[in-house]
Amino acid sequence: ELGDQLLTRANHLVIGKLFAPTTLGFFSLADNLNRTVVNYSSGSINNVFFPVLSKIQNDLARFREIFLKILNFASFLTFLLTGIVLLSAHMLIIVLFGDKWLPSVVILQILIFRSFNYPINSIIITSFLGLGKAKENFWYGNVRKILRIIPFFIAYFYGFNAFLYSLIGISIIGTIFNNIISAYTFQIPL
Repeated sequence: ELGDQLLTRANHLVIGKLFAPTTLGFFSLADNLNRTVVNYSSGSINNVFFPVLSKIQNDLARFREIFLKILNFASFLTFLLTGIVLLSAHMLIIVLFGDKWLPSVVILQILIFRSFNYPINSIIITSFLGLGKAKENFWYGNVRKILRIIPFFIAYFYGFNAFLYSLIGISIIGTIFNNIISAYTFQIPL
């Protein structure tokens, strides 16, 4: 979606304006590796998941059952992939890019914690769309986008490390928000 792409690019713009160009380079490398892991862990699942949910949108019990199974599977897969990247980040960056990119290791290890939440949020959003709740998802999406602006202010006032950790915090808050909304919408007890 365009709004998400703009916010993703805004991360790079804010870092480029507020910090040294090398910081932007290290962040960009780590962020691109992080996004690769996220895309492999959840992208293909959502492509299959949406048509299945669309077909059973009138059977809430079956919808809920499939939703929870896919959510559990995606969570496991993401935990596995991100755990592997977290533990091998140092070796991965040195082998692929060389010693000069070592500062990207810590950034990648911090960003990878944000990736734990991404597939869960992606599946919840896909489920809303599969249930025919695009209008509700639009409004909830606006709340999520407002939350994603907060790290920009944190970067300005508190620096780069605070910015990185705020990305994780906002991701966790967004996941809690999505879980509450999905539990209510799909009638899943919390």
